[in-house]
Amino acid sequence: MKASSISCWRTYSSIHQQLSAIAQAAEFNVMKFRAGEKTMYKEINKSPMIKFPIRVDLALPPHKVSLIIQSVLGGIDTQNDNRFKNLRHQFGCDEKIIFQHVHRLVRCFIDCQLQIGDSVAARNALELARSLGAKVWDDSPLQLIQLDKIGPVAVRKLITADVRTFEDLEGVVAHKIDMILSKNPPFGANLLSQLKSFPKLRVQLRMMGSPVCKAQL
Repeated sequence: MKASSISCWRTYSSIHQQLSAIAQAAEFNVMKFRAGEKTMYKEINKSPMIKFPIRVDLALPPHKVSLIIQSVLGGIDTQNDNRFKNLRHQFGCDEKIIFQHVHRLVRCFIDCQLQIGDSVAARNALELARSLGAKVWDDSPLQLIQLDKIGPVAVRKLITADVRTFEDLEGVVAHKIDMILSKNPPFGANLLSQLKSFPKLRVQLRMMGSPVCKAQL
């Protein structure tokens, strides 16, 4: 694996710290704010879909990188905002460049934190890796956009119907899905069929070793 330009041999325990460190990687030093871009990024920074808003004046490449990553994971639709139509192409190009590197960088965090033995940091790095891989926050209802023909608008309708996870969706009958999403049959049936083939991970744990001794009174 190609070495990362970030210093991962220290503990970055939280996802926020890990994301911040990734945004500061040397690979992204070219991600400077261009003329006219700051207004758009300031609006993005105000969005409730940004998990970790930038608390200082936007000026540095890491600020831009962090907001691009978070806007993708948060499902912010910059492409359909007419206020920034002249910046759509460049935003897409910057996003493509960033996501060419982030998977290797987060893998560096995972490997290093496992070597250090920090289970909390390793778990958070794994969660961040899953989020970056799916291009949506791992704990967000937007994870449903990984299903074919389900976009942000459909997710909002599902949330209104209290459907936020794949497990929730599995419990909804086909005709009700059609009603929630204003679709004609067999949309709901096809979606449930697709869901059955969607990978699901389950972990079982069994304790091994000597039985617990009873305390003496």
